[in-house]
Amino acid sequence: MDQYKSEEFLTSVIEELQRIKSYWNERLKIAAANSIEERTAKKAIILCGDAVNTFNNLIEYIQNHNEQEIMAHCKKLRSYWNQQQHDFGYHQLQMNEPLSTLITIYELIIDSIENMEIVTDRMIPKNDE
Repeated sequence: MDQYKSEEFLTSVIEELQRIKSYWNERLKIAAANSIEERTAKKAIILCGDAVNTFNNLIEYIQNHNEQEIMAHCKKLRSYWNQQQHDFGYHQLQMNEPLSTLITIYELIIDSIENMEIVTDRMIPKNDE
């Protein structure tokens, strides 16, 4: 596996998450107390922080494991984040809070993990080749 390209990709995802987190930190500073936007901003900041940790850990993981192990790890991560998105969506719909910002962050996380799976899978030698 081209570890450098994988790390470069994950680093760009982390940078994007940090940019989003910074944006919501700024929005939080100007949000009115107890407003929906304040709750959304706080959730977005926490979500981005958790995702940055996930991708930092994934960079470390790909440095120390082979392609099959990375694939298995990505599948677990994708399952975890899909479940988080599902749980989040249910609770948020009950609260009737705008979802677009947070769903976009979840989609970035899940799509990035899926991209890592695709790239890693391409690096695994196939028996029929």
